[in-house]
Amino acid sequence: MKNSKLSVKPLIASAELEVSREQGPSNLYVRDLDKSYDEAQVRRAFAMFGKIQSFKLVNKAEFTTNIAYVAYTCSRNAKFAFENAVAHSKLGQFSIEWHKQKVKDAGRLISDISN
Repeated sequence: MKNSKLSVKPLIASAELEVSREQGPSNLYVRDLDKSYDEAQVRRAFAMFGKIQSFKLVNKAEFTTNIAYVAYTCSRNAKFAFENAVAHSKLGQFSIEWHKQKVKDAGRLISDISN
């Protein structure tokens, strides 16, 4: 057998390439979160469904509940969270909607809601 160099592509790199080509929403708007949960608890609850690209918990005194913006790196994980988070998280009752705007713009959105 000859010593020859084989070109081997790692499976992870291939999987990441496929994920980056996926189409579909990956941003979730979560509302009616109980104020007793902090940012780390809410983030951890949604991280169990996949890798989070960005996250923002909005806790304003004038709101009776908290809201969160969760953006996953993969639309498949966002869909999985959308379909299962309410039933499988330990955050009590809350609602999830698809959100088209990126999470980094969440601060502006909240100021628009407040005005």
